[in-house]
Amino acid sequence: MPRFFGKRLGLSIFLVILGLSAWSQNADTIKRPDSSKSPFVRSMQQLGSDEAARSIIKFQDEQVSKRQRQLVDQIARTNQQLKIFLKKGIDTASIKNELEETRSSLEIVKEGVFVNKGTSQTHRNLTVSSAILTELINRMSSKKYQLDLYANGLIDFRDKLDSLQADTVLYHFPDDSLKIRKYQSRLRLVVKEFIPIDSSLNSSLNSIEGLQPEVDLMVYDLKSALEDVELYRKKLSEKNFKREFANIWGKVGFTRPFKQILKFSSSKESLLFGFYINDNLGKLLIIFILIILTTILISSIKKRLIQEGPMDPAFTGQLVIRYPFLSAMIIILSIFQFIFFDPPFIFSFFFWIISAIALTIIFRNYITPYWMTFWIVFIGLFILASADNLILQASRTERWLMAALSLSGIVYGSYILSGKQRQELREKKILYFIAFVVLLQAASLLANTFGRFNLAKTYLATGYVGLIIAILFLWTARLINEALTIASRIYKHPDRNLFYINFERVGNKVPGFFYVLLIIGWVVLIGRNFYSYKLFIGPLNAMITEERTIGNYTFTISGLIVFLAILITSMFLSRLVSFFASEPVATHETNAKNSKAGIGSWLLLVRIFIISMGLFLALAAAGVPLDRITIVIGALGVGIGLGLQSLVNNLVSGLFIAFEKPVNVGDHIEVNGKPGTMKSIGFRSSVVTLADGACLIIPNGDLLSQHLVNWSMAKDVKKITTKVGVAYGSNLENVKSILKNILADDDRILKYPAPSVVAKEFNSFAIDFELSCWVANMGEASNVTSNIIEKIDRDFRNAGIVIPFPQQELHIHTNPPETKS
Repeated sequence: MPRFFGKRLGLSIFLVILGLSAWSQNADTIKRPDSSKSPFVRSMQQLGSDEAARSIIKFQDEQVSKRQRQLVDQIARTNQQLKIFLKKGIDTASIKNELEETRSSLEIVKEGVFVNKGTSQTHRNLTVSSAILTELINRMSSKKYQLDLYANGLIDFRDKLDSLQADTVLYHFPDDSLKIRKYQSRLRLVVKEFIPIDSSLNSSLNSIEGLQPEVDLMVYDLKSALEDVELYRKKLSEKNFKREFANIWGKVGFTRPFKQILKFSSSKESLLFGFYINDNLGKLLIIFILIILTTILISSIKKRLIQEGPMDPAFTGQLVIRYPFLSAMIIILSIFQFIFFDPPFIFSFFFWIISAIALTIIFRNYITPYWMTFWIVFIGLFILASADNLILQASRTERWLMAALSLSGIVYGSYILSGKQRQELREKKILYFIAFVVLLQAASLLANTFGRFNLAKTYLATGYVGLIIAILFLWTARLINEALTIASRIYKHPDRNLFYINFERVGNKVPGFFYVLLIIGWVVLIGRNFYSYKLFIGPLNAMITEERTIGNYTFTISGLIVFLAILITSMFLSRLVSFFASEPVATHETNAKNSKAGIGSWLLLVRIFIISMGLFLALAAAGVPLDRITIVIGALGVGIGLGLQSLVNNLVSGLFIAFEKPVNVGDHIEVNGKPGTMKSIGFRSSVVTLADGACLIIPNGDLLSQHLVNWSMAKDVKKITTKVGVAYGSNLENVKSILKNILADDDRILKYPAPSVVAKEFNSFAIDFELSCWVANMGEASNVTSNIIEKIDRDFRNAGIVIPFPQQELHIHTNPPETKS
């Protein structure tokens, strides 16, 4: 109950008590009338009614005042929130600038497609226009989303403020003038803060509401243009083998200056190239980092090979190390160009031409002049064909240029195939691709002559591009093979400069499936030149991205593919790390030198991290809800409780080994009295190479529960104890001096702790001495002991000291013969 109501109630009760007291004092002298007509009763009833009415009014006034304070506080808080929201704001100026840039980009796209169409559309123009429009739609849709989100936020603030101001309680004033002045001052302060913010709110709303229709209209125009372009592409693909123009010597239907065609083609290609570069800066950075790392790797191989001896001046089998940076560029650009999805032709062209120039420099003075000429000629034809492929509108001038390029490829390719220098070719498979070029250029010349312009242009570019890519891929595989062959020969153990890769495990050549992947990649790169490739990929992409539902769970085939791909990749990387960085089987001597060459027991943690990250990324990519993961974990808990205790024990023990490091890979240990070297530490079990060469597989739980002796924990230092006995009567001081000198003269024996020689005990046939010393490497303990024994025997013989051997004396007692009586 409110405090004021309590006060009023107490006062009312006090007045009632006073009234009752006065009535009771006069009760004996006054005759009690009828209670319904008594003045006293009526006065008391009236008093109660008045007090109740006043109490209700007071309560209502306090409720109104409380609600007013709440409203004023809410308005003040909303003003502050709105102020922060407006301060963050949205850059409408940049949106307007981007809107203008989009308009001008749209005008560039329309050129040759909707404006100055010419006799027929071209696949290249429509493909570039479609890519630009898709990028523009994505950008403007993003701006539209930002505008809509910001506008909705402003509208929400406006509605909230209007609803607070529309509350009638806010305009109820109390009867007390003092309270009115206090309330008025609070309102004045809120209004003073509200007016500029409200003005900014209205200004922002007007600005956003004026900008939204322009952005919406631009998105609509872009989508409409893209739909028209895709319709043109579809119609053009349906008549791919039909005549589009007159014969090359026939009448020209549409004329346009060739310089204008080059100008708008350059504008479109540059625009698309800039968009794609901006969208893939992260991937380009990855490519650059991979090139640097590969350069370091190849440079390390080259440095080590130079240390081994002089290099072959002809670089036979060593071409990869001639220019490490150029070799790294060829390998990385050829393999990792596939991380770029649906790149424009101009982007791929730069990848190919950079790799081709790098390979040309590597070829210098390596291949014969005949084949060097062949390579340079076809690079020139490739550059000209690629430049022609960047021209987006057909013209008679271009058709004659295309005919000249096709004819050049036919003539020169046929000359190469019929020549006698084929035996000099280092990669015989290139001949098949030269024949491929000749065939496609003949088809291009024929199609161009009889008016099939788009088909001719596709064949022209595909032929030369296919040859250059094929040669790059073949030499990529060859360079990798050379690098692996050299590395596996000169690196017998993992090395820090080569990122701990164990080349004995990798082998001296790339596996066969690598060539299969290169062939598939070549087919994909060639297929991108054909619109039918997109018609095939489009429905396939729609099928795998369509959402499907099982119960309450929604998924897509692409999500499942990504889930499996990430999971398999993480498992593969985990095994790859273990495969590359694992220690070789080695003796104590080699392990003494290389026991710390690898990453040791950290390998298990690295593998666990890779698999764990892969699992979480796979689940996130597949959109698996957290409650499903909880169910799986619960099921695993039940499985563990039922029968997987041993497995979990070994897994957890592996983690303890990895973190606590009671033993590392390469450590010299003893298990059950058997000496050996720790070869690997896995998830469930570890492998120990015994002294006799056998590999002992021990579950991690057993490895921790047994009495494990780790010699490497003490830096491989081992104590040697040798006993020797001398004959009684020997000069013990001389014996002790000789033994001390033997220990002091051996450099393999540590000076600290100092070696000791003590007379141990009297034996039955000798006085025993005990020699104690420490060696720095336990692998040499046996040799040191052997040398000590040899020196003791030699020095004792020289000094005339006898090392006795056990003897027993037999005393035979005979009884005298008995005398006969």
